[in-house]
Amino acid sequence: MIYYLIIILISFSFGLTNDDVLIGEFTTDRLEEPPHKSWFEKGYQEYEVTKKQLKQLKPLAEDLEVKVFLGTWCPDSKEHVPHFVKIADQLNLSSSAIQFYGLDKEKKMPSDKEEEYDIAYVPTFILKKNGKTIGRIVESPEQSLERDMLDLLRPEKSDH
Repeated sequence: MIYYLIIILISFSFGLTNDDVLIGEFTTDRLEEPPHKSWFEKGYQEYEVTKKQLKQLKPLAEDLEVKVFLGTWCPDSKEHVPHFVKIADQLNLSSSAIQFYGLDKEKKMPSDKEEEYDIAYVPTFILKKNGKTIGRIVESPEQSLERDMLDLLRPEKSDH
């Protein structure tokens, strides 16, 4: 009897650990719930969007779609995803224009989207316009999210 109780307790504890990792497609609502709420809200509230770059981004963000591949276990995702969401909010991007995909620690998910989009690192932000991929921001921005997005969205840069 004690053997079965131990097995149940061990299984239950592994289940709790897995709850910390969002896997598959989800919306930002899930990031605003425990256990992710603390890091998500802190990163969102503390991030100062660069107003000059935001003003330059607004006209370029029309019809923008973004696929965000992240790991809720990953320090880079915990840092940059809240910042991206704040930028997206200030650009008034609709929730349907952004898809979030959570990957496990092996950077996998059940639907194999990570293979379809060749995801090797998280977070990966894939920017698309008119159904065409115009660029990626992988792991950490080169300058800032706003600057990197601006560089990718400028018409003279869209050939990449």
